Amino acid sequence: MVGVTKLFLRTKKTQPMDNRRLAFSVPQQPTTSIFKNIKDLKINEYASIIVLVKGHLEPTKSKGTDYVTTVDVIDELGDALDIKIFTKTPRFANFFHESDIIRIPSVKLIGKGKAVTGHGSNMEVLAHLNEEGTRVFVTESEKAKINKLREYTVNHQVSCAWPLLKIKDIKEYCSFSLVGMLISIREETPSLTVLLMVDYTASPLIKNIVKNARFCNDMTLYIKVWGNRQEKNFGELRIGKVYRIRKIRTDKLGMTLEARISETFFEPLIPLDEKSPEYQTIIEAKKKFYGDDDSTKTQNVETKIPEKYELFSLCKITDIKAAGVYRIRVKILLHYPFLPIEAIICRKCNFIQSEDYNFKCTTSCKRLLGCTPIKEKILKIQVKDASGFICIVLKNKLVEKFIQLEENLRKENLDCIVLYKNGIFFMLDANFDIA
Repeated sequence: MVGVTKLFLRTKKTQPMDNRRLAFSVPQQPTTSIFKNIKDLKINEYASIIVLVKGHLEPTKSKGTDYVTTVDVIDELGDALDIKIFTKTPRFANFFHESDIIRIPSVKLIGKGKAVTGHGSNMEVLAHLNEEGTRVFVTESEKAKINKLREYTVNHQVSCAWPLLKIKDIKEYCSFSLVGMLISIREETPSLTVLLMVDYTASPLIKNIVKNARFCNDMTLYIKVWGNRQEKNFGELRIGKVYRIRKIRTDKLGMTLEARISETFFEPLIPLDEKSPEYQTIIEAKKKFYGDDDSTKTQNVETKIPEKYELFSLCKITDIKAAGVYRIRVKILLHYPFLPIEAIICRKCNFIQSEDYNFKCTTSCKRLLGCTPIKEKILKIQVKDASGFICIVLKNKLVEKFIQLEENLRKENLDCIVLYKNGIFFMLDANFDIA
């Protein structure tokens, strides 16, 4: 009897687990030993795969209540897949690492190069590319897939680092690094900044919809960066300087080249030394792009100006340091958005919002009597002179005049009277008669 009791009380051997497996694995599911390659996946059918992590993004809130974690992977044949994992909580935060070899027992292909995981899919990190052996107990079929992945990365010199790309080489759902010239910094919200960068190449995937423009939508990369601007030292960035920026990711491309950097993966922009080969490549590309219309000649071109403009001395953009009114002579590069914004602004607190929503002023202003919101038509233009680049805000009649003469204005140097206040340039007047 005692022997029978011992037989039933005998404990089972447990598989070794690492900390991440213990912390983030979801309840076990029956798994199959048949693992498919990415090329064999079928639309809307679930399958098991073992793949190598090339890049990933931390969990973010989806349109609903779920969190979504994005992982870029390749298999032993080099085929790539973008996998989105939806969970009720951000359980996969800091779970994936570059060069991890992972098993996903339930993944469904939803489009070319795109997939989602099944609910409760028990993903595991089986091994790391640069470590011997495995991190957990694996079956023979799992071990065979791991060995094939390692062989492929060695034979094809696969790197999980963020590859350095040019704008012309950027694809949809692509993770990369970039060396480019910063042409604008746009503060969209307190926690969202958009950096505009060019490397003087153009993407064949984007249709250029602005005629006779410099830095059009097919060659300007809009990089959305989330987080506190002060902590990221954005105040030290300079328009017209060349920077290296890492860990950028694109989603589906539309009319513009848009990418993003998550708050977790942000790394400071690295200014390049003027003697570095990468810096010189950008400068040479800039000279080739402008040709005879080099920006250094801007100040020397004779332009007829109204008499009233002579009250203000012509100055360079980079000479403007203090608040005041200045005259500059510039070349128009681009404007955004493509159509002017109709905005509603409160005169008392300067609160601004789109007219697509019901106007709601700030709480502090609600306590004041006679809140008087006004409508304004707003547009921003990107301009340059021999010294650098700036953005100028246009309002109302100046916007209407600019849109009317836009195509001709891009052909000539434009004399502008601008107000510089709180780090923002506002156009007060411009010599539109040249058009």
